[in-house]
Amino acid sequence: MLKIVAIIAMSMLLIAGCSGDNSTDQAAETGQSHDQGGNGQTHAADHPVPLTIAEFNAGGEEYEGKLVEVTGTVDHVCKHSGKRMFIRGDDPEDRVKIEAGELGTFDVALEGSKVKVVAMGTVMKMDNAYLDNWASEVSGEDPAAGCTEEQKEIAKGGGDAGEEHESAMSQINALRRNLAESGREYLAFCSLEARSFEEIK
Repeated sequence: MLKIVAIIAMSMLLIAGCSGDNSTDQAAETGQSHDQGGNGQTHAADHPVPLTIAEFNAGGEEYEGKLVEVTGTVDHVCKHSGKRMFIRGDDPEDRVKIEAGELGTFDVALEGSKVKVVAMGTVMKMDNAYLDNWASEVSGEDPAAGCTEEQKEIAKGGGDAGEEHESAMSQINALRRNLAESGREYLAFCSLEARSFEEIK
């Protein structure tokens, strides 16, 4: 199952559309730490669990709703919205998606930098009902109508609507196969929503 999730997560990274609103708020300024309160400090009472990216990926579901701290190198910031970035560990295959959440946006200039992130674990679950609903949405005239940002990230592929529809249906069918092979009721895609971060010089 973890191998399946890792493969899908890798494909999500490679085909991510990174769409969304462009915000003028730049929450990620070089060399500074940030949090929801805007004072640049992580609240001591939160006590995040320190993890490697590999450890988070191996047991992501158990960290849902929990505060963790991970360190890695930023290998991609979504250029259109800045609302998400991907960081990797020592092994390039160990990577995790970080959502900016209430921090606003991440600066593209962070790419290549090492960062320490305090974040909340999140899990997106895809079961057969979810995939049926998604298939229904992409079968209409506008393949992207009603799709969530996560779905658009997974399905984004080519230029025109036909290509996007084909890509979405291909992804849905692959996910159906993965779900059947897993023997589970759902596939879990784990990521992190940042509460604060700092660039490590």
